[in-house]
Amino acid sequence: MRFEKRILVAIKGSVGPEAVVERTRLIAGRLGAEVLLMAASRSLGAAAEEHLAMARAALEQAGITVSVVPRQRRDLLTDLVLTARERECGLLIKAPDRPRGLDVVLPPRDWKLLRCSPCPVLMVRRSSSWVGAPLLVAIDAAPGDAAHAGLNQKLLRLGGEIGRLGEMPLELVSAYPAPMQSSDRLHQSAEEMARVYRAQAEALCRAEAVQAVAIHIDEGPAETLIPQLARERQPGLVVLGTVARRGLKAALLGGNTAEAILSRLAGDVLTLQPQGSDEVLELLADTDVSE
Repeated sequence: MRFEKRILVAIKGSVGPEAVVERTRLIAGRLGAEVLLMAASRSLGAAAEEHLAMARAALEQAGITVSVVPRQRRDLLTDLVLTARERECGLLIKAPDRPRGLDVVLPPRDWKLLRCSPCPVLMVRRSSSWVGAPLLVAIDAAPGDAAHAGLNQKLLRLGGEIGRLGEMPLELVSAYPAPMQSSDRLHQSAEEMARVYRAQAEALCRAEAVQAVAIHIDEGPAETLIPQLARERQPGLVVLGTVARRGLKAALLGGNTAEAILSRLAGDVLTLQPQGSDEVLELLADTDVSE
């Protein structure tokens, strides 16, 4: 898919969109990107229309080109995914949904968005500046397949570019599994697993020419380790990769690691899949930090 400098932003009418608008203003202003606004609600009430108008006015006042994309379909997720694909957007920004009663049975809508989005997705919870705050990038330091290995590379490249543009010290985190009875020496010792994971994380940083100020390696699961570390380090942004389950398997087994972590983090989260992120990496790499 050919990438254009476009950011698609979902604006909620029932919840103040200030954090989403402010984050969009900062990112679009730095990248020189056009913004497409879409209302989260298909039927616009007075409050939703007001929030949409206020968001547009705030962004245009900052010199950003803005257009409003009308809702075409009943389901917001479908509208977002198809619009991002048709309009060749490089980033999708929205606030996370509030938990619903059905979420205990069906995967939350945000999980589905992470699986289906053709571009990276930024979930915004805060409007505070990222500048100077830690940037936490989560990887699988011992990937079991080519998809996860390739995703590690993209996560490091993306983290390096965001850290450069946002003046954010990059910290790496990876969780190793609990030791178990095995003929494989690696899986019998937590110390040995920690050593191997750290060595591979350091090798990946060298290969991608990314400097990490800290590499956090500890026993998992990642769904527990990463939120715990985020509470301690208070990063401005957490970057996660997702290789998602689909279909019946996804419905029965629930989400992948990134999706399980999403609801446990209190700050902003950027997720990307193995495919669909090359273009935004190129855009970031072409952006002058002095702009």
